[in-house]
Amino acid sequence: MFRIQALRARSYGEWVCRSCARRISTESSPAELKLKNNIHVHWLRQKELRTRFAPSPTGHLHLGSLRTALFNFLLAKASGGQFILRIEDTDKKRIVPGAEEQLIEDLRWAGIKWDEGPDIGGPYGPYKQSERTALYQEHAKHLLESGHAYRCFCVDQQTYDRTQKKRASIPGEHIHICAELPREEVEERAAQGERHVLRLLVNTLHDLERFHLGTNTTTGQVPSELPVYRDTLGRGQREWNETHAWEAKQAPEAVPAPKLQEHIVLLKSDGMPTYHLANVVDDHFMGITTVVRGKEWMQYTAKHVYMYNAFGWKPPDFAHLGLLHDEKGEKLSKRNGATEISAFRDRGVLPQALVNFVALLGWSHEERSDYMQMSKLIKRFSTRFTRAKITVSLNKLWYLQKLHTKELALADGPAIARLIDQICDDLPTQIKEGPRPDWLAWRNIKMHVRKVFLADVKNFTQIDNFLSRNEYFFAPIILSHYQPPPCDKHHPDPIRVSDLVAAADHFKQLSRENWMKEHLSALLHDLINGEQGPMKLVSENLEMTYTEREDFEKQQLNFSLEDLNAADKKNKDLARRRRSWNRALYHYLRWALAEGKTGPSVLDILDILGRDETLNRLAQAAALVGSGGGKGDQKGPADQEDEVSEPAMTAAV
Repeated sequence: MFRIQALRARSYGEWVCRSCARRISTESSPAELKLKNNIHVHWLRQKELRTRFAPSPTGHLHLGSLRTALFNFLLAKASGGQFILRIEDTDKKRIVPGAEEQLIEDLRWAGIKWDEGPDIGGPYGPYKQSERTALYQEHAKHLLESGHAYRCFCVDQQTYDRTQKKRASIPGEHIHICAELPREEVEERAAQGERHVLRLLVNTLHDLERFHLGTNTTTGQVPSELPVYRDTLGRGQREWNETHAWEAKQAPEAVPAPKLQEHIVLLKSDGMPTYHLANVVDDHFMGITTVVRGKEWMQYTAKHVYMYNAFGWKPPDFAHLGLLHDEKGEKLSKRNGATEISAFRDRGVLPQALVNFVALLGWSHEERSDYMQMSKLIKRFSTRFTRAKITVSLNKLWYLQKLHTKELALADGPAIARLIDQICDDLPTQIKEGPRPDWLAWRNIKMHVRKVFLADVKNFTQIDNFLSRNEYFFAPIILSHYQPPPCDKHHPDPIRVSDLVAAADHFKQLSRENWMKEHLSALLHDLINGEQGPMKLVSENLEMTYTEREDFEKQQLNFSLEDLNAADKKNKDLARRRRSWNRALYHYLRWALAEGKTGPSVLDILDILGRDETLNRLAQAAALVGSGGGKGDQKGPADQEDEVSEPAMTAAV
């Protein structure tokens, strides 16, 4: 016995072994963990956060937008707050028919539930921007009157961009021509019905000093510079100022000239708002406290904060997430159909696995495993976000898919039932064309698929891969020549194929009534251990009888060292021979029943195929090897490298 040294664990009140004491001493207490993560989680407990997801129905939900929705949802629920769904449907030209319904369906499928939204209402509705246009026009007018916006007659964006570029190339020339028009001219052209848009008027202190603009000629007021704002979430607080206005004033020689400022459109010529105006107004009136979105919006956040200041409102906290890229380094977008959530669902990906996978795209945690259900994600979520480029590798998704599928299969709930129904629906298109085999025609196909699924659940990733791996359960097999496995390098004596055929022939002993796992397992055990079949003679020749073993134990003191070594060698030879036999028999059965493909254990294959189809395939295999379609001996270790053998009997059973 090993001596276990124990000590009294201070402050734990129990005896623990030394290794456990070391582990306990290195683990942080709850208070220490809270202090360690203070920058990420302390504010989650200070107040209930209100977050939102505001998709545009111009396409279907994809990985990036699902991540935005999920992070906002988890953030709200981790703080005990509310999550709001808002539809930004003001861009009528780009709206895709049915996209809004598909967005809602995809979010529900993913398990993301909102507290307020277009379908359930709420105290701050309506939750469709197309139904709030009067509110936007009212506040656009406020910006116009306060000098923070102006009418621009360069309605076409290309015209606006061309004018900017042309005037920027002329020294001393101001680039925003419509912002300099006299007020009388602007009002006259607008009154005559000339098409125009409303743009945000943004000038930095550097611009004002360069162009000597004391006041704006259209509004008669001095426009403000872009503000400095803090990205208060994520890994600490970071200041962001798009134009470096203050630094330019303090030390112009040390700071490069600011880039040209785009005067973003607030109201389009048809009176509909753009995202920039609508999201600021809606976030304020819906009480949004925290905005989590992609890093691509960071270039506009200073302008949005500028608008909050112009209205006299307090802006929400902002967090900007790193952009998602594929393994080639290209940015993922809604235009990439392969990343659509509906595509993952159609492939059989479980919502639990996809949500778990998406939660790891830009968020880090301190759990020992990446495997987490939604409840645990809510409990552990924090703002440990990354702004760096994030590479999306689906290998992690397939790993999590296997874990979630296995867990749900044990519970045998409705999620697995829906997945099996989905496999049944895809079966006709995935399996090679032709009539259903006679042995399968009389079976309940749903029950058959269920048995195959549960037998191979640990390998399930997606439907097409599952059906490809297990095609031999749904279609006739076509056997090619039999290739024996390599011999055991410690026991190079070959095993004859005729012995394998003779062993497989013992399955005829079982009747249809007894064809069940219990009896099949017992028969396999007997064939492997030499209690039946060709291995029995080998065992009888090599293994000592009970009387011989008893005599050996009584008289072992009288045996010479040579006798003991000979007996030991005899037992080792038997063990090696059994391993070789085990390997060869499983290899032959898998070839005969499943064309040698990987998948469920041989025991599961025998059980699922049933007696008639099993015996039919074994007879077909025996005829093939008997006619020269298989080699009679195994290859020696010098002829072929080691291959992966069938698992041992205990693992297979």
